Amino acid sequence: MNPRVLAGAVAVCCGLAGLQAQQSAIQRPVFRTGTTLVQLDVVVTDPSGKPVPGLTKDDFKVFDGGRERPVVAMNEYHHEAPPPGSVRQDVASSATERLVAIVLDDHGKTGAALDRAKGLARDLVTALAGRAHLALIRTSREPGVEFTANAQALLDALALAPTIEEPIDPGPRVWGSIYGRSGPQGVQRVDPSLSPGRAAPSRGVSPIPDTLYNAFADGLLSANDGRRKSFIVITEGALYTRLAEDPVLVNAEIKKLDEGKLDDLKLVNDLHERLQKVFTAAIRTNSAVTIVDPRIGARGRSLSENGSARLIRATLDALARVSGGYAAIRDESVDGALSRTLADLDDYYVLGFEPIDPNGNKQHPVDVRVNRPGLTARTRTVFQLDEKAQRAVLAAAKKDPLLGLAYSPIPAGDLPLRLWATVLPPPATSAPASIALWIDSGGARLTEYAVFSIDMVNRREAAQPVGRKLTGVPPSLMRLDSPVLPPGRYQLRVGAQTDTADGSVYQTVVVPDFAKTPLAVTGLVIGTETLRRADAAPLPFTPTLERVFDTRARVRVGFRVWQIKTAEEVRTSIEVVDAMGRTVDGVNLVLAPSDSRIVSTDVTLPAAPGPYTIRVSAFASSQAVSDEISVRVR
Repeated sequence: MNPRVLAGAVAVCCGLAGLQAQQSAIQRPVFRTGTTLVQLDVVVTDPSGKPVPGLTKDDFKVFDGGRERPVVAMNEYHHEAPPPGSVRQDVASSATERLVAIVLDDHGKTGAALDRAKGLARDLVTALAGRAHLALIRTSREPGVEFTANAQALLDALALAPTIEEPIDPGPRVWGSIYGRSGPQGVQRVDPSLSPGRAAPSRGVSPIPDTLYNAFADGLLSANDGRRKSFIVITEGALYTRLAEDPVLVNAEIKKLDEGKLDDLKLVNDLHERLQKVFTAAIRTNSAVTIVDPRIGARGRSLSENGSARLIRATLDALARVSGGYAAIRDESVDGALSRTLADLDDYYVLGFEPIDPNGNKQHPVDVRVNRPGLTARTRTVFQLDEKAQRAVLAAAKKDPLLGLAYSPIPAGDLPLRLWATVLPPPATSAPASIALWIDSGGARLTEYAVFSIDMVNRREAAQPVGRKLTGVPPSLMRLDSPVLPPGRYQLRVGAQTDTADGSVYQTVVVPDFAKTPLAVTGLVIGTETLRRADAAPLPFTPTLERVFDTRARVRVGFRVWQIKTAEEVRTSIEVVDAMGRTVDGVNLVLAPSDSRIVSTDVTLPAAPGPYTIRVSAFASSQAVSDEISVRVR
């Protein structure tokens, strides 16, 4: 890998969408997608390292290639810490300004080293829950997690036992038309009038990408709306072959390091290949890189000071500096590293300036200074205007605006959309399962929507898109037509429009193999309405997407118990569980033998405010299954 390419691979968003932040009530200027402004995320600290609020654009100077450029727009962001509670969220939302990819460098790691790294990853996930959409990337190629507000999904992935052998890469993906004209077997073509397109598609466009390596490498994160993006890389560092096998070269590089002549970025070539790809993708996608060594804070020991370790630390320091991040790789405490990471995500400025050459694609050194003594501005040191990813999104949008919204691997937040999905058992054990999909538009009047489904295992579209034009005044909470899917793991992407705005929101669902599942609890739903809407079927009642309730609120709980092979009596329980895992209220029911049965009952939430879990369980013979929804009582 060419280090100059790495240094110049910082992809810059073409603009920022005006998102509603957890900020003060002051109306701030916004960057609009499609402008020529370059975005710079800047963290400003005082001599003690604390963030500095209240600056204006006149307090900053931006230099593009050594030439000062006026700051034409500025946003200040301050995010309050979310209330403590459960890390589980079952309702997806487009309302986030921060995206954090947690990278676990577990390639070749076993035993205590792996446990230490995974423990730090779990601490980070728990600390970041509710603050940002999170993704998990593992250099071992063990299962990762797409961007989600559900931090529990990352914890579940970290708890999985490693596979015995690494899975073989699937190789190049073969795609048909975006509308599936040569789609997967068993999927029938949809009448084009029902697809989101205005007419039958004439030619295919690039595939909808998945979120992880491919989307990062393609620069597609930089083609979205400029949300703050961070990579937190948990690594001890590992040299690749050149230095690891030649101590003479190590000594030569150490001499350069001691003389201050070391080309830091050149050492990226000596990190193992998968870690190289992570850093390249992070910098290219305009993401700040925070590097945390899982050995920090270890009692009675400090990090190795041998030559190879010093070179690794120099490399990681350089990568962090280039991206505007930092490296916690010395004798810093874990708590200190976590606090600093959260501070970088909670308090920052976004500056916009017009580049010297808006049509070029050469790398530009950039420098940001603060006009107040004693203050330090930390941001990336280079940028490059790369329109490749933007052109891919525009090509998709030209074919269909809703496809353009769903094409980017992170949701667009111009509309306050929330999405809820649950799997319903099929009429026969061998049939695909249907998905109950509900969207809350926050009061916005939707005129059109489309649902795209991505097979996250095989990395391809799983079915024809489903789309509808809407007339009249659709309800704010609306049932969507959705695909029927075979067993697997899927990402459902919903693009939606009003007369004046558009947006997208994503939800991940796992469809179990009902033909091999002796007992299952599916379709868990809570509600507050006394009247059942006609479009709620086959759910027992209309769901609510709210997860915050008043004390002693009465909520309805519904779910379906699915059983094959032998229909027998099933015992069920509906429990309200507090943050300590104690059951504070509950209902026990015994269900008569049947292949499939619906349970619907009421529970009263506690009087004490705080986080709770509504957990439903089913027991038959030696089988026990459960599902849960997290709520908060205020």
